[in-house]
Amino acid sequence: MPHRGAQLARLGTMIKWTTKDPAVLASLHARVVDVVKQVGISGMRDIADSARMSDRVAKTFGGTWRDVVRHAAEDGVPFPLPDDILPYIKGFT
Repeated sequence: MPHRGAQLARLGTMIKWTTKDPAVLASLHARVVDVVKQVGISGMRDIADSARMSDRVAKTFGGTWRDVVRHAAEDGVPFPLPDDILPYIKGFT
C-alpha cells in the first residue's frame, strides 16, 4: 500500500484508528489483512468509500458515520467490516 500522496489516493486506503495501543493495533492489522484476503484491495477501497459516504450522510442528517452504519444494519444492510473492528475506526483516507 502506498504511504502517502497521490499514490495513496489512487491505489490505497489508509485507516485512522482510535487507539495507539501496540497490541490492539497488531490485532486490528491482522483482522484487516483477513478482510483484504477475502475482498481484495479493490474491495477494501469500496469499504472505505462506503464509510466516507456514510460520513457525508451523517453530516447532512446529523450523527456520525457509525450511526449510519448502525441504522443500516438494523435495516438488514450490515457494514462490510467485522463488528469487532468498527469501534476502533476513526476514519478512512
